Amino acid sequence: MEGIVQTINVSATLRSMKVGATVFFNTDQVNENTLRHTCTRMKNEEGGFWTVDKSRIGYTVTRKA
Repeated sequence: MEGIVQTINVSATLRSMKVGATVFFNTDQVNENTLRHTCTRMKNEEGGFWTVDKSRIGYTVTRKA
């Protein structure tokens, strides 16, 4: 699953990612705090691990585990 996300359901998007997949969120689609909080919450609940890299135009989320 790579590419630009067309939905704002962050939890569903992160949950559907496979290990090693990368997704780009535009800054107009999602707030940085919402994205980082969702990654942390899902890490604690489901045991996955996501990293968030910030750029000028958006956020790149990569699933590591």
